[in-house]
Amino acid sequence: MQKVMKQAGCRGCIVTADAMNTQKATAEAIIKQARGDYCLALEGNHGAICQEVEEYT
Repeated sequence: MQKVMKQAGCRGCIVTADAMNTQKATAEAIIKQARGDYCLALEGNHGAICQEVEEYT
């Protein structure tokens, strides 16, 4: 996914991905290289971050 984001121009786009691609490197590539925004999946096995999101919503 990161390789694709280096070549894609996503300014003004929202990139979505499944849990397999939910990684810091993917998010950084979408923001910094492709200049887009993202919506990535979050599963329960992500521990503290999952709990924080549940408490926020």
